[in-house]
Amino acid sequence: MSGISSVSLIRRRGRPLTNELSETETVMLDIEGGRYFGLRDVGKAIWEALEEPITVDAICADLMQRFEVDEDTCRREVGAFLKQLHEQDLIEVRDAGSAV
Repeated sequence: MSGISSVSLIRRRGRPLTNELSETETVMLDIEGGRYFGLRDVGKAIWEALEEPITVDAICADLMQRFEVDEDTCRREVGAFLKQLHEQDLIEVRDAGSAV
């Protein structure tokens, strides 16, 4: 997960402007990076969870309650999504023992 473990504390950076288009869809505009992102359903739920520092374990526990997904699939997909966010510099990742 490119430096992201199940107990890493993760939270979004304040940069992107977001707009909720519907209950299941959000768009983000990173003016600094000149990028536009669309999030639906699960991606939107993860982005909302990242408002405050949270672990992958906590994200997956929440998603498994809200959506029909098994633990292995959830961890794999959440890990891939967080890796993309991290590569785009949209999230901060810290060891669980340090403050975010």
